[in-house]
Amino acid sequence: MAAGFEGSVELFSPFSSPSVLGAPRMTACLAKEQGIAVGTGFGVLTGDRVGIFNVTTRPDYRRRGYGRAMIETVLQDAYSAGARGAFLHGTPNSGLPLRIGGV
Repeated sequence: MAAGFEGSVELFSPFSSPSVLGAPRMTACLAKEQGIAVGTGFGVLTGDRVGIFNVTTRPDYRRRGYGRAMIETVLQDAYSAGARGAFLHGTPNSGLPLRIGGV
């Protein structure tokens, strides 16, 4: 996550602790290419809605579909668990231009 957001490991470490990643109704995704962690994504299911956060890809691996894969995985898990709607926290360079499922 730190590499994707181009921030310090110390800043992002608390968000990837076992207590956060293992929290109930949380989906954490990690994309790897040839053993290298290249992307992350998180989903938090609340009622019948899922919030999708911290979707990021290391700069040298961007525009290869990893972000989309993280979002699709979070959505699939959430809808399988009963979600009926989603909120994506996106940025102009990431989630805003993304279209999933023709929506």
